Amino acid sequence: MKLQSVYRHYWPDTAPYASILRAILEERARLGDDVCVLTGQPSYNDNRLPARPRQEVVGGVRVRRFRLPPERKRALGARAGSLLWFLARAGVAVAAHESPDLILVNGHPPVGMGFFARAMRRWHGVPYVYHCQDIHPEALLVGGHVRPGRMFRLLRSLDTQTCMGAAAVVVLSDDMRKTMLGRGIPDEKLVVINNFDPAEKKRNQVLNDLLKNEFKGLSMADPLCHYIDPDDVSIRFSKQLLYWGYETVIEDAEPQLSFRAFGGRSLPRSDFLALAEYLQNHSDLDKIKKALAKTPVKK
Repeated sequence: MKLQSVYRHYWPDTAPYASILRAILEERARLGDDVCVLTGQPSYNDNRLPARPRQEVVGGVRVRRFRLPPERKRALGARAGSLLWFLARAGVAVAAHESPDLILVNGHPPVGMGFFARAMRRWHGVPYVYHCQDIHPEALLVGGHVRPGRMFRLLRSLDTQTCMGAAAVVVLSDDMRKTMLGRGIPDEKLVVINNFDPAEKKRNQVLNDLLKNEFKGLSMADPLCHYIDPDDVSIRFSKQLLYWGYETVIEDAEPQLSFRAFGGRSLPRSDFLALAEYLQNHSDLDKIKKALAKTPVKK
């Protein structure tokens, strides 16, 4: 099967979905699919990473990157223009090359990516899978970006059309599925695949292997760069964890850790103590401090 994915950010960009998408596509390539992703140069949240080749193969996935106008996180007009240019370039790429058997798109940016997917289906007859990390515009409403009214109803209508036209709609939870059913989306189109369930172990292993390989090169370039395998120690996400920072260890600063305890227990506190023990056993903090002191500060 020829699978094509379209998303503005891809490895080594730091958008959360970029890592998820890479794991998905490389697994499909491993299973024998001809996989291609259309994306841009790394620039998520104004992070300017070194430019990547316009075309390359990463983990068995063909990556085509478009050169896009510069944008800044707070400059909404520039971001919208860059997005429209990206979607236009992606549309031309789909039309100019042999059509894929399936397109995988994410629900971000809201509405715009869905419009692109519907256009590809109408103009080129290519079915698409709509992978929803949020449900829009409901998520925009909760975040205060839109208000109840005509605009909200228009955006919801457009997103509903995207869902109705998809070969499948992937959502993260049963709650998201119920919301989609309430819109009238047929149950047979809906697939619940949580990013952290039930294939979490396999997905994490794929991501862990990718990170290990990346850090091999980084460690050779910078001896202070060290990858901590999450199988050895990790900090779990929890609302019990209010604040922490490794800089408090390096700089001898006053600890600013704060935890909530439920039932006399605080899992992130236990995790952080395990991390401190790991660092004590696997690193020389005095050596690190001296090395950092010799590092020139860029102004």
